[in-house]
Amino acid sequence: MSVALQDLRNTMSSYKRATLEEEEVSDAPADAASSPDGVEVGFRKGGVDILGRRTQLEVILSVLLLATLLALTACLLVLGLSFSSDSGRGLCLSEACITVASQIVEAMDRSVDPCHDFYQFACGGWMRKNPLPDGRSRWSTFNSIWEQNQALLKHLLENGTFNGSSEAEKKTQSYYLSCLNTPRIEELGAQPLTDLIAKIGGWNMTGPWDKDNFMEVLKVVSGPYRAQPFFSVGVSADPKNSNSNIIQVDQSGLFLPSRDYYLNKTANEKVLVAYLEYMVELGMLLGGERSTTQHQMQQILDFETALANITVPQDQRRDEEKIYHKVTISELQLLAPSVDWLDFLLSSLSPLELNDTEHVVLYAKEYLQQVSDLINKTERSLLNNYMIWTLVQKSVTSLDQRFENAQDKLLESLFGTKKSCTPRWQTCIGNTDDTLGFALGALFVKATFDKHSKDIAEEMINEIRSAFKEALDRLSWMDDQTRQAAKDKADAIYDMIGFPEFILDPKELDDVYDGYEVSDDSFFQNMMSFYNFSARVMADQLRKTPNKDQWSMTPPTVNAYYMPTKNGIVFPAGILQAPFYAHNHPKSLNFGGIGVVMGHELTHAFDDQGREYDKEGNLRPWWQNSSVEAFRQRTECMVDQYSHYTVNGEHINGKQTLGENIADNGGLKAAYHAYQSWVQKNGDEKRLPAVNLTNDQLFFVGFAQVWCSVRTPESAHESLVTDPHSPPSPVIVYKNRGTVRKVGGQMEDDGSLLIGMDTKPGNSYGSVTTNAPAQPLDRNVFSDGSTRIDFVLVWEEPRSSQKEGAGVNPAHQRWRDEFLSRLSRSGLLQEQKKVSHAKKNICFVLLSAPWNVLCYYAEDISLRVPLQVVNSPNITGSEQLLLKLSLPNPMAQDVPNPPVCYYTCQFRNNKLERFLGSNDKETFFKTTQRHQVLYEILARTPYGSAKRGQVGIDRMLNEQVFTAAYPLHEGDYMQPTPTVSPQSLSTRQILHTYWAKWSCWKSYQPLDHIREYFGEKIALYFAWLGFYTAWLLPASLIGTVIFLNGLWLMATDVPVKEVCDTRNNFLMCPACNICTYWNYSSICVTYKLGILFDNGGTVFFSVFMSLWAVTFLEYWKRTCSTLSHRWNCSDFEEIEERPRPEFTAMAPMTMRNPVTGAEEPYFPENKRFKRILSGCIVIIVLIFLVLMCLIAIILYRTIVSILIQKSNLGFISSSAKRIASITGSVLNLLVILILSRLYTTLAQILTRWEMHRTQNKYEDMFILKVFVFQFVNFYSSPIYIAFFKGRFVGFPGHYNTLFGIRNEDCGAGGCLIELAQELLVIMVGKQLINNIQEFLVPKFKSWMQKRKMNPQQQKEKNKEEGKDEGQKKEDLSPWEADYQLLMCEGLLSEYLEMVIQFGFITIFVAACPLAPLFSLINNWVEIRLDAQKFVTEYRRPVVERAQDIGIWLLILQFITQVAVLINAFLIAFTSSFLPRLYYRYTRDSTLKGYINFTLATSPQNFTHHDENTPCRYVGFRDDNGDYIQEYYHLLAIRLCFVIIFEHVVFLVGRLIDMMVPDIPEEVELRIKREHYMAKAALAENRSMGKNLIPEQDDQTTSLRRRAAEPSKQSKFPPPVLNRIPKGN
Repeated sequence: MSVALQDLRNTMSSYKRATLEEEEVSDAPADAASSPDGVEVGFRKGGVDILGRRTQLEVILSVLLLATLLALTACLLVLGLSFSSDSGRGLCLSEACITVASQIVEAMDRSVDPCHDFYQFACGGWMRKNPLPDGRSRWSTFNSIWEQNQALLKHLLENGTFNGSSEAEKKTQSYYLSCLNTPRIEELGAQPLTDLIAKIGGWNMTGPWDKDNFMEVLKVVSGPYRAQPFFSVGVSADPKNSNSNIIQVDQSGLFLPSRDYYLNKTANEKVLVAYLEYMVELGMLLGGERSTTQHQMQQILDFETALANITVPQDQRRDEEKIYHKVTISELQLLAPSVDWLDFLLSSLSPLELNDTEHVVLYAKEYLQQVSDLINKTERSLLNNYMIWTLVQKSVTSLDQRFENAQDKLLESLFGTKKSCTPRWQTCIGNTDDTLGFALGALFVKATFDKHSKDIAEEMINEIRSAFKEALDRLSWMDDQTRQAAKDKADAIYDMIGFPEFILDPKELDDVYDGYEVSDDSFFQNMMSFYNFSARVMADQLRKTPNKDQWSMTPPTVNAYYMPTKNGIVFPAGILQAPFYAHNHPKSLNFGGIGVVMGHELTHAFDDQGREYDKEGNLRPWWQNSSVEAFRQRTECMVDQYSHYTVNGEHINGKQTLGENIADNGGLKAAYHAYQSWVQKNGDEKRLPAVNLTNDQLFFVGFAQVWCSVRTPESAHESLVTDPHSPPSPVIVYKNRGTVRKVGGQMEDDGSLLIGMDTKPGNSYGSVTTNAPAQPLDRNVFSDGSTRIDFVLVWEEPRSSQKEGAGVNPAHQRWRDEFLSRLSRSGLLQEQKKVSHAKKNICFVLLSAPWNVLCYYAEDISLRVPLQVVNSPNITGSEQLLLKLSLPNPMAQDVPNPPVCYYTCQFRNNKLERFLGSNDKETFFKTTQRHQVLYEILARTPYGSAKRGQVGIDRMLNEQVFTAAYPLHEGDYMQPTPTVSPQSLSTRQILHTYWAKWSCWKSYQPLDHIREYFGEKIALYFAWLGFYTAWLLPASLIGTVIFLNGLWLMATDVPVKEVCDTRNNFLMCPACNICTYWNYSSICVTYKLGILFDNGGTVFFSVFMSLWAVTFLEYWKRTCSTLSHRWNCSDFEEIEERPRPEFTAMAPMTMRNPVTGAEEPYFPENKRFKRILSGCIVIIVLIFLVLMCLIAIILYRTIVSILIQKSNLGFISSSAKRIASITGSVLNLLVILILSRLYTTLAQILTRWEMHRTQNKYEDMFILKVFVFQFVNFYSSPIYIAFFKGRFVGFPGHYNTLFGIRNEDCGAGGCLIELAQELLVIMVGKQLINNIQEFLVPKFKSWMQKRKMNPQQQKEKNKEEGKDEGQKKEDLSPWEADYQLLMCEGLLSEYLEMVIQFGFITIFVAACPLAPLFSLINNWVEIRLDAQKFVTEYRRPVVERAQDIGIWLLILQFITQVAVLINAFLIAFTSSFLPRLYYRYTRDSTLKGYINFTLATSPQNFTHHDENTPCRYVGFRDDNGDYIQEYYHLLAIRLCFVIIFEHVVFLVGRLIDMMVPDIPEEVELRIKREHYMAKAALAENRSMGKNLIPEQDDQTTSLRRRAAEPSKQSKFPPPVLNRIPKGN
């Protein structure tokens, strides 16, 4: 079995192998089968009334159970209300589609008009996110895939259980390990090469040499060691007789990439100097002395320059017919007599026998003649030096680190690469692939390659071949005979895909490498042995027929090529992966990726060189002359066109790149037409979500993104000089502007395809228009127009006409001056602005942090910066369900410019270059991160005495030293006029358009945009609010069904009928001391209202809501974990959170953090405990205040009831208790709201005084205080009504009193109706008041602020100038416009309102089944109101990171547990459910007589107003007032119910908790994968001697008295590192 190895890949033909890229050193469960039951159920004849044997309660519960199932289905449909997504009809929402869509979007730059620069449009994002890695001159998609392949091969070769199935595979591992054995390589040093040089005959550079051995050295260096000075010799198929091999000779001998580097000395002086220094350094490493080495290396460089002068440029070697010369060895001897050619070839092709009649093909006839003359007139010592130098060059990569360091210096000058940081294993994988690539490929293929891909690729090739042939029919300039021959050649092209079959046969694979021995401990020897082995393989080919199945690229290679002498195209397995190809990607991307590659290689068969070969691979003229001339004219046009394109001011060589340019254009056209044909046969495929591209547009974008790359200017220059491929930018930009039509006019119908693919309105994307809007000018800058404003400080001064500064508080002025002075010393840039008004001056200080300050504080506060883009799909359960059901998604909306998610890590100055985008200082830190840095500085800077707490901007705002401090919004929230494309909107405008508007009420929230603009903490609030609102929908449906069931019972319930039909049968005892007897039938309406809320559905709904609450919290934890992982804040609170700036400034001591090892401020725990204890006492006092207010409300209701009763005002008097109850509820609501305001302020003061270390701990303690108080404040009244009111009244003749007033009793309809009333008043009333406040108060405050900022004087001025409101708004500077907005007051009130609401709908749900419905409506309004406040009415807050909703989750869990207990007691002791049930099963199942059962008769001695009339009252007592037996039965039942209820609900809740993991499985796997990768990276760094976590001798947590802050060892120290003295 023959194989082409490394040196055989360089065919001797001047026709460079046509490769795609320049070479360089990615289950639905089965349906359960149903089986019949083992028991057969039959029905008795005569029919049975199924409902007749069921109780009314059972029927109701059955109906409710069915309604629950329907509601849960509805819940699934809206479960994703809190997520942003792009879905709808015709979208592909598979995981693969979502992933590739996110990759495409993040690679694009939508701010660029594709009609102007399509390459930047398609690849701008990719280029920003992929800076050049260390040691690389260019980076592209090809490199990225090759690195992935390398990593896989590394794993395979280093696997401890490696057991190759063939000897060749074992050789591969041995070779790789010998390359990794750097200790051995370092130990040997240069000795292996010096020994080899001595063996050859010595080198004048380093010692004695044999002066008479020119031919011997030439034969050894060129033959066994393949160095090939002067010329190159090889064996390959004869271009004019492709069925036989022949010796081929061509020009060779230059080390630098092109002759231009030698001849254009002025432009390449830096490279030539570096090359000479490299030569000298290598000579000295091999034993030379500097002065003599310098002199002799200069001679070698001059000789190479002479070779360059006679070397024929590549652009002059494109005509195969002209450069092909077939001669005999004897004729070659006459042409170039300086070499004994027969002797040389006999040695190189040993053991073959040759004579001087053997034919040889020459591709550089003139060169060989001139090089022979040059050899004859050059000194033998120089020739020997040069030949040994070529061997040294070839061997240097196998030597020790000194040689690699020398090479790095040259590469930096030649390609602009910095010192290589490439891991040794990557270098060794590449070297192993060059040497034993097919054995390595066997491992790769067996581990990764899907053979099904081979079949699909062959189908695509056939489709592209058909499209290409159809295009031939449209060529008017090609004659019919040539056209038919071209079609025949296209049909004859055979393809080789994936890998050669022999590599999977161990025996055949071993035969390929038979004779190549691999040493375990000498990498140098392995390389030299391979050169010798490859020389023998080459010689063996001469007498054999060319093998058309032979590959010259290894399977892992990310490339493809066309073979002219075989008329074949090859696509290795390495390129058959994303982004070129993936079986689950849209066809548009596959055709735009691998399809264009296939078309490219196929077109090579017809480019300016490939067209000279016929279908058999023979070089012969087979085109008619007319077609040849027409083709030549069109190629000249293309040469001229590409020659006008420039890169970095340097023109492309249109002639040198002609073949590749033809293949690029023809391949694109063929692939596009093939895709169109596929669509016609199979129909339109679904579009990708969020990309906003039609599939035709996606084809071109996918094609362009395959070629995204970045490179150094030096590399770009080298490419222009040497590479036959045009750079990616002109290829993509100009190809898609219609240049393809210039290639023989083949694209007359395709010139405007990219722009004109879809003319339907609404289907265009982004800025793909000819009038794309320019980006708005950034106004958030200093007066210089470039310095960014990061923060604004504001204060107001009274304006005095007499004296400047009059009326200004001198202490405030002094503090401000000191504060601003310290900010300046901290390195902040400042610019002051003053706006004068009629009565005051408003002073603005604009602050900006320069790069060094940002870097210093970014490390100090552990900002996270991007390392790698995360391609995480973002799709909700509701979307997936709707997609499976093929239903439209009414909640979806297409939100433009989705933010990119990244893997991030804490910023470190010494790792700056490793972060994405670190080369751009303006955009590296996000705007929100700059705000964080500024706030950190402002919050920890003292302005007076630190002992007095005179530290930080917050204290200064409280003292009114400054009136405001805020970062700026990013422009106006209103869309610009005229209307621009959605992609051109700012993030604030996107949030306003797609979130804050009322029309967005039914759409998913754009959470990623919210997080990008406002930070994780605010985004998590809205995520939770949206999630909570979505889950309220099923609860609302069930609650509404319960309510409707109550309406039905109002008309059908037997006890209700008894009450309303008794007329005067039940004479009831007076309700108060001044009241009269009354008839029970008079409460008919009230009793009906009571049954509306107190019925059999109450129990079901209580159980449902208890389980709903548990399930809701479990699924929220899953959702939260998904969001925190996607937003990269999963470990924020445990590891990353820093001390609060105020704490940092005021803490008296320091202590080493046991987790991070950093020195941090510390406040003694014993002092904090005393302060917390004091705060608890204050809380208890205020709780007693709440209880006193409750008692006052109780007395109010009693007194008002008595007063109304005495008024004798007819209907009013008869409704005295109801009026008193309602007004008492309203009064209670007002008291609650007043106390809430008071206590929130007090809690803030107490929490600040307690000195909590982190912001989250501070907020948790503050929230806990507020919640404890508010819990008592809001729930005390409902709890009193539910469990205490009417319990201690007594009975007629023995009534209990409070302060001499008879204890309050429940109304005639029972306590539950009063509880429902109280809940409706408090909950709905509070929500209405809050919503009105949130809607009106901010607008009123904003109006007042604007009026204050724009007094009458300014209005008159605007009027005089004829300015309308819009012009006036544009005249305002950004800092003035934002000052008119309101200060963001945080999320406490928002969370608290929702949590209190959550308590109402869970704790007291049995009393008010409509509570979830009211909450749902309120929350829909609340989301919009909050969104509008944050986007339009609030100043921009400083972003805060968070990993969850903090202590609010614990509070919700506490409420959930309490709700179960309270509902159990509420049903047991307040509801009539259990008494009815008891009566149904002990007395009468129809409930007849139930009313009489619940009424007791007054004692015989009871008198009222001197009347001794027997009357009835509610209770289970006998005539003496003692409890009867039924009371105790019911008491036992009630207690048992409480126990059973809470145990069942808690058990089911616990089961739900166990079944629903807190972290979704896919997220958990991702986290484990990331941890594994992090450990692997850490281990790799340690293996390289780089310990990422420095060892510290002292890791104790001992306390230290606070001293000056230690300076950080940073390459970006702040301007002033000395501690600033504290103020007096």
